[in-house]
Amino acid sequence: MFGRKKKRRAYFGANVEPNCEYCANGVMLGERCRCLLNLSPDDGGACRKFIYDPLRRTPRTAPKLGKFDPEDFSL
Repeated sequence: MFGRKKKRRAYFGANVEPNCEYCANGVMLGERCRCLLNLSPDDGGACRKFIYDPLRRTPRTAPKLGKFDPEDFSL
């Protein structure tokens, strides 16, 4: 209010590596990603107009739990 700007949150850390798979301007066609702005990605894998969309990012799988014996939990 009154000229203050709201801080932007970094949902997956401050340094998200640009990728067309989770860009707001990208559309997945099969296994390939196509840019709605008709831009081609640079050598890094994303274009200059990259806008991060956290809802497009697929979460990593959880690590498998180890096998425990009942003796591990007894006092």
